[in-house]
Parts: sequence; C-alpha cells; structure tokens
Amino acid sequence: MTASDPLRPVTAYPTQQALTDLVIDTRDFYAQLFSAIESRYGKLDDETVTAVIGFTAGGPVSISKISDKDFFVTCELALNPNQVMSSEGLRFELASHGTFNLDQSREVLTALGDLSLRYWP
Repeated sequence: MTASDPLRPVTAYPTQQALTDLVIDTRDFYAQLFSAIESRYGKLDDETVTAVIGFTAGGPVSISKISDKDFFVTCELALNPNQVMSSEGLRFELASHGTFNLDQSREVLTALGDLSLRYWP
C-alpha cells in the first residue's frame, strides 16, 4: 500500500481551534441547560464527580452537585449521540434531590442513564 493508494485509511484529527470551539460549545450548552436548575436550587459546585473508568466505557455517570442540598445531576448524557430524545424531542440529563446521598444517587442515575441510551438501530 502506497501513500497515494485510495484505499489507504486516512485519519483526520481536529484542529486545536475545532477542539477549543467544541469545549466552549459544550460549556455554553451545559450553562444554558443547568441555568433553570441553578435558578431554582442554587449554584452547582465547581467540581464534577467523575470516575477513572468513564460512563461510556461502563463506569458510573459523571455528576454535578449542590452538596448542601443533596442535589445531584448527571452531566454527560445530553451530548451522547446514542441518547433517546424525550417525547418532546429534547436532550436531557437526570437529577436527584434530597432522597439519596451521592453514592446512592450515582448508582440510580447511572442505571437510568444506561436506559436513556440506545445502542441498536
């Protein structure tokens, strides 16, 4: 196989600007999505709870939280291309308020997050 071979696999890597735009778009998306939560319950904590093995690889879902109110919300489902949209045609995250602690919320929200994704045609 030569460099000019049309069957040669080509790998396209995004430019640094494209990656920067993606990060900004993601931040803007979640800022808008979570604005209703923050206006009702208060500002989300600055840190996000994540795992070494991420959700898409079989680990628990990442969680944003308001610690003093036992409020937990997922923060990676809405941008997953496998998410089944709501009946209103919207992308969404899942939340828990006041009933469970962080570990319990993460377990329940991870299970529900799995159910919100479709891996078949």
